[in-house]
Amino acid sequence: MATWIIRTQISDYKHALEMAEEQKNRGYKVWIEEKGGHARSLKKGQTNRSFGGVFFWLGPIALGLAGLYLIGVWVDRVL
Repeated sequence: MATWIIRTQISDYKHALEMAEEQKNRGYKVWIEEKGGHARSLKKGQTNRSFGGVFFWLGPIALGLAGLYLIGVWVDRVL
């Protein structure tokens, strides 16, 4: 079986992921290499995630819990 290597230069990582997912869905083994030669393998369901989303949700949740605690303290003192 012949092995083929196709290289594409692109600066947008999201677009590179889309192209790689398309090739992976066709049954090819796909990976992405950065300019320095570091390879990133693509696993099914892998997405580019950051901690920004975690902090986006944890902040309001923590404020809500702190508010509920303070309301509970206030109710205990009033009654």
